[in-house]
Amino acid sequence: MAHSGVDVEQEVIDAFNNLKTKKTLRFMIARVSDDLKKIIIEAQEPRSGEDDIDSDAIWDKFKDLLPNNAPRYVIYSLQYTLLDGGVRDKVQFFTWNPENSKIKDKMIFASSKDSFKQKLNLTASDLQFTEKQELNREEIIDQVSSKRTKQGR
Repeated sequence: MAHSGVDVEQEVIDAFNNLKTKKTLRFMIARVSDDLKKIIIEAQEPRSGEDDIDSDAIWDKFKDLLPNNAPRYVIYSLQYTLLDGGVRDKVQFFTWNPENSKIKDKMIFASSKDSFKQKLNLTASDLQFTEKQELNREEIIDQVSSKRTKQGR
């Protein structure tokens, strides 16, 4: 149970396991339900195989799914190519909390984040975003890969 009284639905846990362990999803987006009692899945994107390595189209689809006025939890399986040609797949947790979200939504979102991460056993640090222009895929990959990517981003 989350500190705010918001629980994580089993479908969220199952989707996370599909993303992390089974590697069948590229990303998942979760939100607090309208009744403010649980965290639910809002969207998920299946992997399409090798075609989605370094895919800007999938990244753009993910950004388009984020609302401009409501917070979301995002878990994205970032896949990128290193300088030595090796491919890495890093599960990254993002928080999306736009400035123009309602105050109550922001408070419940923030107070539920730690227990959400704990329920999913997420150990990766989270990256926090409030504006879509901050969601620059190359810069995020640089940050999580210590700037060892193929194109020297």
